[in-house]
Amino acid sequence: MDKRLIKPVTQYIASVLNSKSMPQTGAMTDSTASGEVSIRSLEERLRNKTEWQPAAVYGDSLTLVKRIRRETKEFNRNNVTRTRAYLDFYSRNPDLHWAFLAHMVSRNGGWNMTDLKGSLLKGVIGEKTRESYFSFLEAANYLIFNDAYPQLRLYEESRKSGNSFSELLQVFSVSSFMKPVWDIFSETGDRAFLTAGLIINEQHYIQKRIVENPGFIQSVFSGWQFQVQEMFQLTSVIFPRRKRKRVPLSGIKVSSFTEPGSRIKTGLSLYSLLFGNRKRRLETEIFAKGTPHTGSREDYWPHMFSGSSKAAAGRGWHSCTRVEKPPFLYSPSLEQAWADSIHGTPSRDDWYAGQEIIEFFRYPVKTETPELSKEYCLDLHTMWLFQKAKNHLQ
Repeated sequence: MDKRLIKPVTQYIASVLNSKSMPQTGAMTDSTASGEVSIRSLEERLRNKTEWQPAAVYGDSLTLVKRIRRETKEFNRNNVTRTRAYLDFYSRNPDLHWAFLAHMVSRNGGWNMTDLKGSLLKGVIGEKTRESYFSFLEAANYLIFNDAYPQLRLYEESRKSGNSFSELLQVFSVSSFMKPVWDIFSETGDRAFLTAGLIINEQHYIQKRIVENPGFIQSVFSGWQFQVQEMFQLTSVIFPRRKRKRVPLSGIKVSSFTEPGSRIKTGLSLYSLLFGNRKRRLETEIFAKGTPHTGSREDYWPHMFSGSSKAAAGRGWHSCTRVEKPPFLYSPSLEQAWADSIHGTPSRDDWYAGQEIIEFFRYPVKTETPELSKEYCLDLHTMWLFQKAKNHLQ
C-alpha cells in the first residue's frame, strides 16, 4: 500500500493544522480525534433529521437576509467578481478554508472560460460549441457562489454577534444537509470537517441543475471526450505559487466530471493539496493576494500567455522555463472574452434525500503531491502542436 495514503482526509488535514509549523487561527482547534467525532455526530443528526419548519424572518434577521442577498447578487455578476469575493472573505476569515479553495478553483474556472476565446482553441472548436461550453462553465460558477456565499456570510455575522444564524440557511434554500454541518462546526471548530461538508454539498447541488440538465447533456457532454478531455487546460486544476521570481504550479488532473462522487474526491484532493503543506499554502496565498484575477492565463505565466492578441502574434514556441522570453499564446481577460450573463432563479429543491455520503469524509488522500509545472508544460506543448496541425489541415 502506498504509504502516502492516509485515511480520512479530515484527519490528515487536522494533523497538519496541529503541527508546530502550522499556526492556529483564533480559538479554532482541530485533531484527528475530533474529526471522527464530527463525522459520527453528523451521521447521527442526519439519521434523526426532521423537516425544517419555515423560519419567521423579521426585524434584524430580515435586515441581515436582505443585505446578504444584495451582496450575493452584486458579487455574483461574473467570474472575476465571484473570485475576488471568495478571497476577500477568506482574508477576513482565514479559518474558513473552503473560501480560499473556492477562490483558487474559481480562478481555474475563469481561465477555462477565456481559453475558449484564446489562441490554443482557435479553429479547434466552433463558435456554437464555445458558446455552449461557456454557458456551462458560467452556470456552474454562478450556482455554486449563489448557494455558498450566503452560508459564508451567515457564519461571519454569527461570529461577529455571537448568535447562531443557522436557522436562516433555509431562507436561502440551502440544503438541509448543511445545517448540522454548520452546527457541528460551531461546536467543534473542526475546519477540515466543514470544508469537506461544503465540497460534498456544492457538488451535489450542481448535479441535477447543471450536469444532468438536458440542454448541457446535448450541447456539452455529448462531445466531451473529443472537445474537452483532449484539451489539457480544461482537465487540469492548477494552483500557481509565488516563489521568489518564479511561479511553479501545483495541481491535479480532473476526470469523470459527470459523476458527483468523482468531483467530490477531486475537491477533497485539492483541499489536501492546498492546505496539507504550510509552505505550499503560503506560496499560493502570496500569489493569490498579489495577483488580481483577470481571467487571463497571463496572470501566472506572462512569458507564455498575453492578454494582448498583438503581443502574442507571430511568435513560436519556447520552453516554459524561459521566463525572459516574450509570450506567444493569446489568453484574453474575461472582460475581453465574454459579456456578463443573465441567469434565471435557481431551483429551490433540496438535493439531500438521505443518500449515503458519510464515507466521503473519510476519503484517503495523498500526503505528497508532485509538482505539475513540467507535466502542464508538456500538455501545453501537445495542445499547441494539435492546434497548429488542425488549422493546417483545414
